[in-house]
Amino acid sequence: MPPASPSVYGDDELTCPLLKQRLEQFQLWLAAAFDAGSSAESLVAARSDFIDRLLRRLWTFHGFEDIPETALV
Repeated sequence: MPPASPSVYGDDELTCPLLKQRLEQFQLWLAAAFDAGSSAESLVAARSDFIDRLLRRLWTFHGFEDIPETALV
């Protein structure tokens, strides 16, 4: 089972030490899934989704969605 989605992280979980730990846990999960036979394609998609959700969560947390003419590219 993959680690929890960043979209459900609470505000108190958005600290550098905790995010570093979550990223490390996700990397370990990816490695285990690869060793268990998951396709590289599915794991690349899973990592992309994880990072995208993390960036969107941080974007919202820091209030960038309320700033006109800003974009996360």
